[in-house]
Amino acid sequence: MVHGAAVAIGSSRGLAQTLWRPALEAVGSEGTEAQTGVAYLLEREFREVVALARMSFREREALEMARCGWSETEMGRALSLSRSQTTELLSKARRKLQAARERYPFAGLWEVYRDEVARL
Repeated sequence: MVHGAAVAIGSSRGLAQTLWRPALEAVGSEGTEAQTGVAYLLEREFREVVALARMSFREREALEMARCGWSETEMGRALSLSRSQTTELLSKARRKLQAARERYPFAGLWEVYRDEVARL
């Protein structure tokens, strides 16, 4: 089992909060070389796990919206879906994402890098 900010993806609200976004925001776009390295590894992990998840275009679209902080109501309006359809779409995406992250061989590499660089 892998540890880190991206492991537990529970509710739809938790989906947005745990899709690597908090860690990326904490690192920031301007920082030390170590922070830039962490941000790069986080973004790469996210993109590769999404690709590994084999989501539909609609699921990826909803995932990006959640990652940007959109509410389910906002997503539903934008995607012309009911609230229950939006919830089901996010649940399906969440399950695929969790399964893909468990298979991803480099999950949590950004944490190892961050911890090692902090020791220097």
